[in-house]
Amino acid sequence: MNIIPYLMPRDILGIRRSISPFPWSNTIIYYSSGRAALLNGVKLLASSNDKTRELLVPSFICEEALWPLRDAGFKINYYSIDDKFGFSLEEIESKINANTLAVMIVHYFGIQVDLDGLKDLCINKGIYLIEDCAHSFCGEKTGTIADISFFSIRKFIPVHDGGALVVNNIIFQPKINQIRSTRNLGNGNMLKLVMRSILNLLRGRLRINNIEVAQKLSIEMLCPRADNNTERAGFKPKEGMSDLSRVILSRQDLKNIRYKRRENYNDLANKLKNMRGIVIPFPIAKDGWSPYVLPVFVEGKKQLTVLKALISNGIIASDWPTLPNDLSGSEKESAYQLMGRIILLPVHQRLSKNAPREISRIFIEALK
Repeated sequence: MNIIPYLMPRDILGIRRSISPFPWSNTIIYYSSGRAALLNGVKLLASSNDKTRELLVPSFICEEALWPLRDAGFKINYYSIDDKFGFSLEEIESKINANTLAVMIVHYFGIQVDLDGLKDLCINKGIYLIEDCAHSFCGEKTGTIADISFFSIRKFIPVHDGGALVVNNIIFQPKINQIRSTRNLGNGNMLKLVMRSILNLLRGRLRINNIEVAQKLSIEMLCPRADNNTERAGFKPKEGMSDLSRVILSRQDLKNIRYKRRENYNDLANKLKNMRGIVIPFPIAKDGWSPYVLPVFVEGKKQLTVLKALISNGIIASDWPTLPNDLSGSEKESAYQLMGRIILLPVHQRLSKNAPREISRIFIEALK
């Protein structure tokens, strides 16, 4: 059982659907990744005033999402995230300066954030708002408020590549051609996609019966980190989503995916919610949400113990992989406290029916 759903024949051979993943917008540009969508969206915002090159982003964010922005010459500043993955409007306001181009918020794990106050603040300050919807693909109304929003499609459906930029602010319509993506035929992606799905299935059947071997595993071994140098070398900022991935996307029942993910999330959260030693920051996924994973805080420094137990039993859970390299002060402290306690559990649309019960059993054993 992996966080990402595996490929099935109907993903390629099934019925083609005409419903857009983003029905509220006519300005959608597909890229090979969410970070490429973010980079080009920020460049679009900067085209209105190239002198404002600073971005205010949450401290609890992966470094991999930020390095394309740094390489493009943007400066990153941070605001704190609390245990409910919320932010302080007052803190954000205090950190906006004359060089701030935009504030970025994250809909963590598919949990929709109320943006009304922040949107008003950005309008009053004359800056832009960015919605990070990398964890929220096909959620209702997610990505509709900010000037731009971006999505990571490959986190939700079994594609090799896929990201999207949605431009909501109509003042940028004349400049859209500046950031259009290039055609990507995706030759060879089928083999990579099949191999990835096979690997996911094999990892889901992994059992580590040797206790001594399991105890020696580190978080890095359990939850491999991306090779930043390799990803930078292969990063193509304007590469479009491959034709193969577009075919697979066109055959997805997005409404059903949203329903199944929410159902799996609530079933699993319900089985874990009264367990000692863990905290579930969002016990219920509301109607319209499309959860990426179920986040759980493990108390008492037992994060690694639980991860070992889950993964050695074929449940491919994860921690939060990386944080920005330049964090400091209270933002760094709070971000690392979150990182050291969190476990991300699978809730995707192809999760087996007995998975919540099995995950609950493993938690009970690991937390004894």
